[in-house]
Amino acid sequence: MQVCFIGHRTIQKNEELISSLKQTIIELINKGATTFLFGSKSEFDDLSWELVTELKETFPFIKECTLGLLFSI
Repeated sequence: MQVCFIGHRTIQKNEELISSLKQTIIELINKGATTFLFGSKSEFDDLSWELVTELKETFPFIKECTLGLLFSI
């Protein structure tokens, strides 16, 4: 299973958010998620990447991939 994180450019990073997101990632791994994809333009993307990277110590089989998205306005 693949999971993709793309979120808000700015977030209020606090312990409740970190704990909730980490628990959600663990639940997804326990349901079969092995590959995690991340955007590259937001604080939420960065936080998600940090938590998955941290969890690789416990779940070494998971893989990460950052998606560089280009936008023209």
